[in-house]
Amino acid sequence: MPLPAVTRLDPEVEGEGSIDPLGLAAVADRLAEAIVPGVTSRMSRPRLLTLLTLGSAVTDGLPERGKDGTPAYIVFEWLALLAFASMEDQIGLHRVQGILKAKVVQRDGVPMSPRRYLKAPTAFGVHAAYKRLGRALGTIDDDLKCRVEGQNLLSVWEREQGLDGFLNGPASTIGGKLREKLRDLIVAGMNDGYAACPRGPVLDLFHKSLHPVRIGRMEGERLRCLLAEPSGKTRGELFSLLDRPDVRAAGQDVPEAPFLRFLQPLASSDLAAGLRAIDAFERAARPIQDAFDWIRHISTKNPRVPATAAAFAQQAPNFAPDLRSRLQGACDGVRGTSSQADVESLARDFDSVIDPPGLFAAVLKRHQDVPGGRCGARRAGG
Repeated sequence: MPLPAVTRLDPEVEGEGSIDPLGLAAVADRLAEAIVPGVTSRMSRPRLLTLLTLGSAVTDGLPERGKDGTPAYIVFEWLALLAFASMEDQIGLHRVQGILKAKVVQRDGVPMSPRRYLKAPTAFGVHAAYKRLGRALGTIDDDLKCRVEGQNLLSVWEREQGLDGFLNGPASTIGGKLREKLRDLIVAGMNDGYAACPRGPVLDLFHKSLHPVRIGRMEGERLRCLLAEPSGKTRGELFSLLDRPDVRAAGQDVPEAPFLRFLQPLASSDLAAGLRAIDAFERAARPIQDAFDWIRHISTKNPRVPATAAAFAQQAPNFAPDLRSRLQGACDGVRGTSSQADVESLARDFDSVIDPPGLFAAVLKRHQDVPGGRCGARRAGG
């Protein structure tokens, strides 16, 4: 009996980066970008923006790359992740990009290196996930250099953490001395091509002053102000809305779709239109994604037998009845946006679907046709 053929594995690990098996995430990201510029679904730990900004400041003036080509900011990322992975309390780390790799390195008792880290750290690491937000808020520039808003953020951070001098102070200050120790570790990692978990004061820096969820009050307020800044247009408006007590109360334990609809009457015309577009696209995309997940489930449950349309029709819920009307609603909702062509293409791919076997075939064809989309499920057939 031949071994089952498999496509590329796509582990369901939030924050680590993922293949987009149906080309739906890219559309969702663009719709979100329209109302919250700089914010993506990969961002769930605002304090990582402080970490990124601090890394930009600390690596300023160092060689851009080590002997093996590893950027200085990636070595800084290694040190931070190794420090986080060494903590006894792992609460709040599961959405940190690269943390699983750091835990494996810690478990194996080896240093972090390009071979042991993410295969594409500049695409899937912490800096990759948050640099767009840093640029949008003005904490860093396109070259990952610390800008004025970044200096302001770090000034608040160092004062609140009792690390005066970390940003610009001489090496004789508490913060300045710690900054130089950290820079020395980064340079050593660049020269050696690997880095071990930091120790002593530098380890304490990451544990006590840069933990992803243990953010200081003043630092948190500064980040909130940056996100709600009116110059951010609909992004600023949305974060200001979310800060209202009545909106916060209404959003408690409420699914995303009803909450988006709750916000629409409270929003400006531009923000309301963006929220409607997201809602319409999600209504159409969800059954398609659910159908793909069911195909993966059926394939995994019986790995020696390819998933078939008959098995899908028998075991999966019927996602098809109103799919075409949902897709038409999505087309109407995104009309005039940069996602219009992609949503219209999605609608054409599923235009002939009238029953579960048709949905099965359309989902697999979409999966096969999306560039770079093949992942995660055994090839279905029959």
